[in-house]
Amino acid sequence: MIGKMIEDRMIELTFQAWHGNYEEIIKLAEASGINIEYNERVLSFKGRGEYPKYSNVPTAIYSGLDPATIFICLGFAFFGMFWPNVMPGALEKLNKRWREEIKNKKEMKAINKKLEDYF
Repeated sequence: MIGKMIEDRMIELTFQAWHGNYEEIIKLAEASGINIEYNERVLSFKGRGEYPKYSNVPTAIYSGLDPATIFICLGFAFFGMFWPNVMPGALEKLNKRWREEIKNKKEMKAINKKLEDYF
């Protein structure tokens, strides 16, 4: 049950990041003791703990990454190399939501095109 809640939350954070909103990710990282750097372009997650015994894997996310890559980076940043064990079914859920978002985006483009043609 807790695994599902973690999966759902990390997927939500992934799509927020994909849309350019890093605010909640930054708050969660700070609350989790993960040192971060954000320069309005790149959000870097530093190691948590003492080098080389980090409990996570330093990584970064930035505009232009696809949701799967963002999700995997967040998994490494928050759960280290054990993220697949913490969220075993998450990539399947993520891909399903990604397909839905792409489909909705295409439908909206078609509607906008029809409206532009009408006016």
